[in-house]
Amino acid sequence: MDTGVTGRRIDIEAFDDGGLTSGSRGIHIYLPPGYDSGEERYRVVYLNDGQAWLSGVWDGPQLECDRTYERLFGTGRIHPAIFVAIDFRRDGRVR
Repeated sequence: MDTGVTGRRIDIEAFDDGGLTSGSRGIHIYLPPGYDSGEERYRVVYLNDGQAWLSGVWDGPQLECDRTYERLFGTGRIHPAIFVAIDFRRDGRVR
């Protein structure tokens, strides 16, 4: 179901955390529809293993949280929110 409601995504491929963790990682920020048009405050949802949560970020399984959110937002059943999806580091992941 296409509601015609779409947000905007910002992709940072190699975010440097200044040595806080084991190195840089990708961060993907989803901004809700209407974000750029006002001064509204938004809830923020942080998603670990972020490459799997948003559509089109990687070639593995995708949960498409952004598309599900847009469908719910388009029906008025959910509040505006920002999603911050933080990728895991494939070479430094604890097993």
